[in-house]
Amino acid sequence: MDGSDSIDQQEWEQEKSFVSRLVNDLDISKDAIHAGVVIYSADIGDHIGLTPFKPKPVLRARITTLRHPTGISTNTAKGIERVRETFMSQPANRKGAQKILIVITDGSSENPQATLEQAKLAKEQGIRIFSVGVGNNIFTEELKQIASSEKKYYPVPDFNALRSIEADVREMICRVITTTKTPPVTFAPPTTPPFIPPPQ
Repeated sequence: MDGSDSIDQQEWEQEKSFVSRLVNDLDISKDAIHAGVVIYSADIGDHIGLTPFKPKPVLRARITTLRHPTGISTNTAKGIERVRETFMSQPANRKGAQKILIVITDGSSENPQATLEQAKLAKEQGIRIFSVGVGNNIFTEELKQIASSEKKYYPVPDFNALRSIEADVREMICRVITTTKTPPVTFAPPTTPPFIPPPQ
């Protein structure tokens, strides 16, 4: 989540609400989706990690308290790098889980070359990247290159319009994620031995 100073307080609340609603609509559970948040501006701000697992009510409560750092620049590269590190620290039993990163920003990163390099490393790490560009002055080409494909790039005119892409983003997440669960173990009842009458 971009927390730079180009975002005012009302827009910050709208950005948090968008993330909170996405979390609410997903299957968050120990055996399904785990979610975290990284705030970035000139540096990394608040961070909700993937471990230990946090249930949906805890995640949504934590999102409401995320602080707006209002840094003077947008270090998107550092934000992506922190997410890469977060995924690499996952426990062994989650290594096979699909990894998705949603980058939300209202403008160009301070170092586009470093940002694209971090996005490339993330993709090589198996992370699917969605990019959400907010505003009329966003750098479309950079955000398209950050995303894993053009279909995973979502432009909106302002933060209030984030609501208009919620269903599409949620649907794309569900397409990417494959939740595997151990099938239930069934036991056959013991077979009753046949009755053999004693010899006369």
